[in-house]
Amino acid sequence: MNGKSFGNNSRLLVLVLCLVMLTTVVAMAKKKPKKKTPATTSFNESLVYQEIPLAQFSAPAPDNIYFLSGWVCPGSGSAMLAFVTYSGGGKVKDSAGVEIASSGEVTQIGFADDAGIAFSTRFEHPDFPGEDFRYYRIFAKIPFTAHPSIKEARIILQNTSSTLASCSVWFDGVKLEKAQNEIQEYPTSYHSRGNLLSPEFTETLEGGPSYYEW
Repeated sequence: MNGKSFGNNSRLLVLVLCLVMLTTVVAMAKKKPKKKTPATTSFNESLVYQEIPLAQFSAPAPDNIYFLSGWVCPGSGSAMLAFVTYSGGGKVKDSAGVEIASSGEVTQIGFADDAGIAFSTRFEHPDFPGEDFRYYRIFAKIPFTAHPSIKEARIILQNTSSTLASCSVWFDGVKLEKAQNEIQEYPTSYHSRGNLLSPEFTETLEGGPSYYEW
């Protein structure tokens, strides 16, 4: 009886330690940016963009919080995901976003309230066997209400590497979504066929991401 009881306790201890390790890994993945920069007002040619209808952003504060997120692999360089507004004639008015370097260091850009990494994962690139590539789900929390002075808005994906000729970056699963409430800290997960959103903002029993992040 005593031996059996001791074995169960040992397994319980191992389980608790595993849960603590899991929680630590999740927390490390969700690190916050170490630095902030002013709004980016100039962009190089190594970018792609999507225009966004301004009619979607009529709500005033505090109901004007949005999350811009995407899976990004900076390779050996750096990449930026940004929400950019224009005052007309192609002139940049303001910007908010997040930039990530190959080291995993994150920079919060412009008028973003927050930025960071929601998740990260290693992957095998078919064109570079044996190389260690890592995708990061980066995000920026953006307060925005469209005003008459703003004529256009775009989501911009940019390769910000110092040597563009030798550095490739990859983007996938880019999403712009309205926050479900004022306490939301991270974007919801990305699924190519749509999301089933949970209204539950507590953490999972394992101590991992909140249910809304599934």
